[in-house]
Amino acid sequence: MGAHLDQFMDGEHVEAWDRLRALGPAAFSEDFAEDARSVAAETARRVDANIDQIVGRLTRIGYRFGSSYTYNKYRPEQVDEYGLVRKRPSRGIRKSLERLEARIGRMTGNVAPLPHIVWALAEHVGDVSLRGSADRWSPPTYRFMDRPPGVPTEVYADPLEIAGLEQLKFGVSYFSDKEFMADLDGTKPCLLFASDVEGKANHSGGTQEIEWPSWTADPVLRYAARHGRPPLTVVQYLRESFQWGGFPGFADYPDTAPTADIEFLAADLEPI
Repeated sequence: MGAHLDQFMDGEHVEAWDRLRALGPAAFSEDFAEDARSVAAETARRVDANIDQIVGRLTRIGYRFGSSYTYNKYRPEQVDEYGLVRKRPSRGIRKSLERLEARIGRMTGNVAPLPHIVWALAEHVGDVSLRGSADRWSPPTYRFMDRPPGVPTEVYADPLEIAGLEQLKFGVSYFSDKEFMADLDGTKPCLLFASDVEGKANHSGGTQEIEWPSWTADPVLRYAARHGRPPLTVVQYLRESFQWGGFPGFADYPDTAPTADIEFLAADLEPI
């Protein structure tokens, strides 16, 4: 194992990722790339296991999953019995990710690798959406179209979403739009990672996204930090999300957060 993976496996998860981020572009060099990929893959394995745990626990508290913005892209048999969009990585995912990298490079003129954690999540986790709400959560965390009159306005609990290959490809498709690229006016284009907090509550909103290119193992995830907080990287956001049982936005609603349910959802998840 490499030094960073050794450190991660020894329980120094935050320190290992801090060191990888500090490498900057060197994380893709011959000296460090294999080690960085290994840390990202192990992190993604734990993310996948944690999501399975959270989904199982959500069903036990009567959680009703809402549809995600990817819902209409999938056939009914690709949406599981809970209504959760969870599209597992397909066979040949590595080749597909390589083609995606090349496609982005051709479209933007910036030939660069996908950040290690973004690649690992697409390869080992796939598309995920925990949108929805439990009946006993008041206010609710999702605007269901069939809700009765008088239900309080939704809180933005920021349920965890992760962009797999299909969502990444959907976001990249905008790079072929000349008007879209021209409107950037010299700023970096971005890769889609998830909807923002408003979108996840089924309101009109924007996206959480990653600048392209991002020569780092763990890029900043734009529009993911809580109000007044420093920017979060993808791994930091996932870590915070698991601390809140998959709903980090509840940090902004301490008076209405379902504390007992959050503790239940977050209990004994694998550290990243």
